[in-house]
Amino acid sequence: FGKALIFVGLAEGVALYGLIVALLLAGGLLVSKWLTRRLIAPLNGAAAALLEGGAADENAAPPYEELEPFFQRIGEQRDEIRAHLRLLRKERDSFDQIIGQMKEGLVLIDAEKNILSVNPAALLMLGSREGDWRGQSLLSVSRNPVLNQAVEDAFHSLLDRDAPFRTRGGCEVSAAVHPAIQDGKLSGAVILLVDVTAQKRAEQVRREFSANVSHELKTPLTSINGFAEMIENGMASSEADVRKFAGFIHREAGRLIGLIGDIMRLSQIEELSPGAAAETLDLAAVVREAASRLGPMAREK
Repeated sequence: FGKALIFVGLAEGVALYGLIVALLLAGGLLVSKWLTRRLIAPLNGAAAALLEGGAADENAAPPYEELEPFFQRIGEQRDEIRAHLRLLRKERDSFDQIIGQMKEGLVLIDAEKNILSVNPAALLMLGSREGDWRGQSLLSVSRNPVLNQAVEDAFHSLLDRDAPFRTRGGCEVSAAVHPAIQDGKLSGAVILLVDVTAQKRAEQVRREFSANVSHELKTPLTSINGFAEMIENGMASSEADVRKFAGFIHREAGRLIGLIGDIMRLSQIEELSPGAAAETLDLAAVVREAASRLGPMAREK
């Protein structure tokens, strides 16, 4: 019976000691958490000041002397990050200003065909309103099938693609799509748009001018050839007829020389040559000359 009492007493003592240890552990855990929060709070504040760009008091002294080197390092890193951000903003503003003044259109897209940057010239050529299109799909700016197919082909082949197309406003645009490759992977593309409407019109004017010049040169040459053939075949029987035909040949040759001179002057004007000076022209004389030259053909018709 005595041994049983001793065993019961030991059991109660162990239970009591266990309860005391458990209470001490729980209390220690709570106190350690409270102390940890108190110690970490200044570090969290410094991190918040760094991430928020200095929302907290930057000149505040650390609550513990041991944290002073850490706070000093955090401040140095914050200043470095701010300097880098200022430099990036300056470079971005310079880039935006440069592409904003470009006459050519420039569109930068990422690998998902979302717009990274687009200048006003590109928006004007594509018929889109001005605004901030960054992060939006290329389709939101232009649904031109030729341009979008060129982008698709460039992304698929990783090669440059050219895409001439006409806008809804009637402008002729030449688009060049250059895929951007980084570390062997597609990272996006650069789309350069050039308005070639004036160039196309100039080419059309040159073609029409060449056709008109060919026709105008052919007319006096045909007349000269016809009068010379008549003289060669003896159709000019008298000296008066010979002189008459020779006069026709002389006038048509003069007209031919005048046409060649006009072509040369037009070339000088196109090249803005200093020799292309203005001169006074008697339009009535030009009309009379044209009427006398074309009169016989008009009467035949």
